[in-house]
Amino acid sequence: MNTPSIEIFFHWLANTPELLQRACVVIVVTYMAIRQPWFKQAMRGVNQFWRHRLVAAVYFGALAIVGTHNGIVLDISRNGAVIEYLSRQPAGLQQMQAILSFRDMLVLSAGLFGGPWTGLGAGLIAGGERWLLGGFVGFASGISTVLLGLGAGLAKQVWPHINSRQGTLATVLVGTVVQKYLIVSLSDPHVLAIATIRETIIPEITVNCLGCLLFHSVMQDMERDRLKTQAQQAELRALHAQIEPHFINNTLNSIKALIRRDPEQASDYVVKLARFLDDTRQIARANSISLSQELAQLENYLDFQHLRFPGAFHFEQDIPSSLLDCQIPPRSLLTLAENALLHGRGHSGILTLRVAGADLGKQMALSIEDDGRGIAPNRLELLGKQPVNSERGSGNGLFQLQETLKIAYDGAATIDITSQEKMGTEITLILPKRSQPW
Repeated sequence: MNTPSIEIFFHWLANTPELLQRACVVIVVTYMAIRQPWFKQAMRGVNQFWRHRLVAAVYFGALAIVGTHNGIVLDISRNGAVIEYLSRQPAGLQQMQAILSFRDMLVLSAGLFGGPWTGLGAGLIAGGERWLLGGFVGFASGISTVLLGLGAGLAKQVWPHINSRQGTLATVLVGTVVQKYLIVSLSDPHVLAIATIRETIIPEITVNCLGCLLFHSVMQDMERDRLKTQAQQAELRALHAQIEPHFINNTLNSIKALIRRDPEQASDYVVKLARFLDDTRQIARANSISLSQELAQLENYLDFQHLRFPGAFHFEQDIPSSLLDCQIPPRSLLTLAENALLHGRGHSGILTLRVAGADLGKQMALSIEDDGRGIAPNRLELLGKQPVNSERGSGNGLFQLQETLKIAYDGAATIDITSQEKMGTEITLILPKRSQPW
């Protein structure tokens, strides 16, 4: 290979910024896409589930095709002269034409992020389309693109440090050089293939390195969000697993008093308490449970409260059957019931506690209403926004529930609290309907 002429040097200076500018548009699109829950879920599960690998492969493959069609068409027979956008050539490339593109940046990113199967899938999609476009390096470019995606994925699998910036750069540099060697080896005539490499190698190495580093940064942001969410969910599960010591102590005292009056019933309550505590531990391991499971746990909890305060409250339930299989965070309704019993009691008469649900299409409304003491306006403004000191409990329940919903639904859930002193309180959760656990 001859030393590049000054003309090629100016070609590099002109084409590199142009290609990088076009590549950055695709990276911005990806950055916006990872904010979408469906895309985020697919990207996070790419190492566990085939369907997520398929989604990732199709996504990166489609972007790589965009990278091809937004490339710069070069006429090698005219010393690498820039022709026009590929989109203006509906018949594809002429025999002596080649494309300076950022296709390989996307295929490399697919392999580096998703592993060998994702890289291979993206490479097959983008490489096959490149081969169909024609040109004297069409077949070689297509094959090398497939091998590039597969190679980057294999590198991720065997080299633990590949996720570092240095590992990414090393993989991109080695992969791009090997790919150019394959193009020269598989293309004919070799002289024109070498001329093509001279025109494209510096712009493509530059764009591949910078582009993959930017993709690395975008994916790292998503990974940091994932780890942060997991840490928050672990903290919330730990909170869910904590049974209020006063509840256990009061329940045991109530059972103790019951032993004198009805030993058989007291024995039944001991079994119920053991099952309730065991169910609580099981539920605490999950990020979500079905609404029917939550209602069963709520009814068990209220059964113990009836034992402690016989005749003190009346419970009503009106939940549509269409909502029973929907997934919600554990203790969503239980937290509201605990608050109602803790803060609502104190007025004369029997407290009425009503749980209701409404199917709103893509959303559902779950509410707990009581006719108890109500909430003072100055306190009402703070509930759910921060922990609130209370003479009856810590005041953390609603705040923790708000944080749980924020994490579980990415801010798409709301809590609405309406209350009047001595008239009662209604708390309504508006939640997206989800049928699958998360």
